[in-house]
Parts: sequence; structure tokens; C-alpha cells
Amino acid sequence: MSDHEQEKFEAQLRQLKPGKLPEDLVARIQDAVSSRPQTVITARQRATPGFLQILRWLVPATAAVIVTTVLWQRQENSGEPGVSNVDLQGSVAATPLKPDNVQIGKELVSSFDAVATLPGGEPVRFRCQQWLTTVVVDDAKRGLLMESRTPRVVVVPVGFETY
Repeated sequence: MSDHEQEKFEAQLRQLKPGKLPEDLVARIQDAVSSRPQTVITARQRATPGFLQILRWLVPATAAVIVTTVLWQRQENSGEPGVSNVDLQGSVAATPLKPDNVQIGKELVSSFDAVATLPGGEPVRFRCQQWLTTVVVDDAKRGLLMESRTPRVVVVPVGFETY
């Protein structure tokens, strides 16, 4: 279809008048609208939707960062007896840990989507991924092998497309 034909077709479409809806459909729509509870939005709620939406995401994210930091610090401070640089007499070992081989791996355990409804009624979709991070440190000179396996969950909000 050429541009001229398309413009002519669009002009014809603009001149058309829409048909009248069936009476029973209009009645059902009016019943549904009238039976729906009306929500009153105050001027304050209308003025700060951006701040509330940012706060809705910021509070859980901040809590997750704080919990992660506390757990990481606790793990760093706890130390396992076989991993420390202190020998049996209690003196500090003279040589620091010099690994021969370090392996770092990330493994995707599962991935799924979830849909939730926000308090305002709009749907939001989340992409959830469960990862397993593995770190292996090998020091052949000392005969030391350390392995750390850390699970983590990544949750990302994704736009919900409606057509």
C-alpha cells in the first residue's frame, strides 16, 4: 500500500461515525461502575506519589543491605580454626596465605517470574533468580583448601506490559 493510498484510507476512517453500543452492554457497564467502591484521594496523596513509590522500594533495599553487611561482618569475625594464621603454640604464623589456585564460580540455581499486586491495585512483575557463588582457595605449601559456597537471591522488578 503506497503512502497516498494509506492517507486516503485514514481520511475515510476519520469520517466514519462509531456505532451505538447495545443497550444490555451499556447497562452492565453502568452496573459494574456503580457497584465498585469509590476511593477518595486526598490532595496530599496526589502530591507525593513519587516519594511513596521510592520509599516503598528504598526501605526493603536498605534493610537487605544492612542484614547482608551484618552477616558478612559476623562471618569475617567468626573465623574457622583450620583457616586462621595461628599455629598450635598460639603464635602468629610468619608467612601469610599465598594460594596456588583460586577458583570463583557463579551457578544459576533457578529462575522464575512472580506477579504481585501493589496496594494501589496495579500489578507488578518480578524476575527472581537464585544463584550459588563458590570460591575455592588452594594453598599446596600448607596443605590448605578453603571452599566457600554462598547462596543469594536476586529480585528485579520488571515492567508489566499490557496490550
